[in-house]
Order: sequence, then C-alpha cells, then structure tokens
Amino acid sequence: MENRQFELEKVPNSCPGAESERAGKEEPCQGCPNQQICKSGELQQEKEICNFYCLTVLNSIQSKFQDVKKIILVMSGKGGVGKSTVAMLIARSISHYTDHEVGYLDIDLCGPSTSRLFGVNGEYDLIRKVSTDNINVMSTDFLLKPKDALIWRGPKKNSLIKELLLNVNWEGVEYLIVDTPPGTTDEHISLVEMLKKCHQTCVVMVTTPQEVSLSDVRKQINFIKKTDIKLLGVVENMSSFICPCCKFESKILPASKNSFKGTEYEPLCYLPFDRNISYCESNGLNPFEEIKEENHPVIDAIRTFVNSSLFLNQEFILA
Repeated sequence: MENRQFELEKVPNSCPGAESERAGKEEPCQGCPNQQICKSGELQQEKEICNFYCLTVLNSIQSKFQDVKKIILVMSGKGGVGKSTVAMLIARSISHYTDHEVGYLDIDLCGPSTSRLFGVNGEYDLIRKVSTDNINVMSTDFLLKPKDALIWRGPKKNSLIKELLLNVNWEGVEYLIVDTPPGTTDEHISLVEMLKKCHQTCVVMVTTPQEVSLSDVRKQINFIKKTDIKLLGVVENMSSFICPCCKFESKILPASKNSFKGTEYEPLCYLPFDRNISYCESNGLNPFEEIKEENHPVIDAIRTFVNSSLFLNQEFILA
C-alpha cells in the first residue's frame, strides 16, 4: 500500500470528516490533497484497528484487576501539598491494621518519591516487595538512576502507565494505591481511560487549607465528575501545627473563606504538621510501627479515615 501523508492544515472548512462514510466523495473534497487517502478507506481501517486495540487493552486491565477490592487514586490540584505522604499513609495503614495485600503504584513519572517513602532501592524488577510489610511497590524510581530525569512527552508516558498496569505482577493485591502527579495531566487522562472499566476505582483528593490549593482542587473535582469515578473524600493536609511540647495547636496556613467546610466536599480527614511523620517518610520507616505515642493526631486521623471510608468501620482493629 502506498504510504501517503494526511495534510491536516489543508483540510477544507466543510470537510465531511476523514473517517466518515462520505470521506473523499463529497463536493468539498474536490481539489483537497487528502481526497484519495480519504476515499480509499485507509483512515477508517486505521481507526477500527486503533479502537480494537484500545478495547483489548481495557478488557485486559479489567480482567487483571477484577479481584482487587479498591483502586484508590490519590490526587491533588497543586504539588507540595503532601499527596505522596497521604498515599503512603493510606497504604501503610491498610497494611498495618489488616491482613489485606496492598499494592502501591507511583505514576508521578517525573517526580517519583517511592524509594524514599518506603526505603526501597535496587535494580528494576517486575515488582518490588517492601520488607516487613505486605505492600507491593512499583515506581519509575526503579527504572532510573538517582540523578536521572524522565524527559518524555505524553505518548511515551501513556505507554509506560499501560505497562505498569498490565505487566507488573499485581497478583494477590486487594487494595491498590496509585500516587498520581499533581494537577490534571496526560497521566491522569490515560489512567482514568485505562481504569474506566474497573468500577472499584475511586479518588482521594489531597489539599491544604489555603485558597491557592483549593481553587485547583475544585477544578480537579470537576474533572473527576466527568469521568464518573467516585470521589471517596477530601483530605486536608497541613491543617495545623501541634507543638510537641505543650500540644498547643496553631493554624499556620491561612484558611480560605471559600473552604469546603459545610459542603458535600468537606474534608473527612484533617492532618496536622508532624515532625515524626516527616522523619519516618524521609528515612523509609513505617510510622505506624515507629511512632509509639498514644492518640497520635496523624496516625489516629488516617486510621479513622481509612477505616470509615474504605472498610465502613467493619474490618480495622481500632484498639
């Protein structure tokens, strides 16, 4: 077959559509440089092949994750609000308080932090098992050298996400936590498209109290609404600072007048700054094992949030 290039910039305004049944046959097609390739049906065949391939991928992903109870996408409107920290805490809490097998997939391709958060290093593997925990972790951290940057455009990123979903050994995982990039990116659109047949998929949104973060979260919530994926709840991180000596609570970030309080998106969880959590995540330690303090505000808040939102107060050991 002759290899002909479609010239998009020369398409007439009244074009019937390159993939329509009348492509190349209508009056506006006369004189168009694309008339022959449209008339030949090549583009329609390519569309059918592409649709078949996409459907095959979606069915394969649905089949692969059919035994997963929940796929939890952790999102944020802004970077730096503690999204990866919250994702790690959710995964650690399920692992610590239940016997369920947990998966953790980091698709923040340009800013992965999994190696640091979980204390996992080493060569690329189909899956990395975090020692002492029933958590299976996968990230681009394992594909790159420490100082390497992933400088890819959208199509290559999308292909990698598909590989991480389909070709990583997620067998036995019951709860999959997905750490996504901040904002609404190609990665989000690809991920939502690939998981749209997995009806157990839901979203946890992470924000900080100030308007600069909330304004972007509102946009992302609208994006989630359009995808028909359930919003499990909003987590407000850095909501306050509790002095480790006197326990006085200070609101160090200015709360927005247009906060989610009193709305359907009112945060289900408020997490204060905590230096012990920061120390644990910086050193790959499990805060649920390292922090011995009773009634720790972050540990208690995450435990209650995950127990009520994911397990409907039925499975967690709350003692």
